[in-house]
Amino acid sequence: MSKKRGSRPPARERHELPSAAASRGTALELDRHLDAADEQGVTGTPTVFVNGRKLEGMLDAENVACLLRG
Repeated sequence: MSKKRGSRPPARERHELPSAAASRGTALELDRHLDAADEQGVTGTPTVFVNGRKLEGMLDAENVACLLRG
């Protein structure tokens, strides 16, 4: 892993993974996704990015459409 996540242990060390998803490969892939989320400032779901910009708060469809149009 390229980045420390504070006190959150790697996925493969947690007991949150269902047994069907607990393989080392699955846990490593989950760690990669968690690292990427941390790097982008994702703290919950849903988190919406439009053209590389993180949108905060309530999302109004008209404003999101405007951002998508550029």
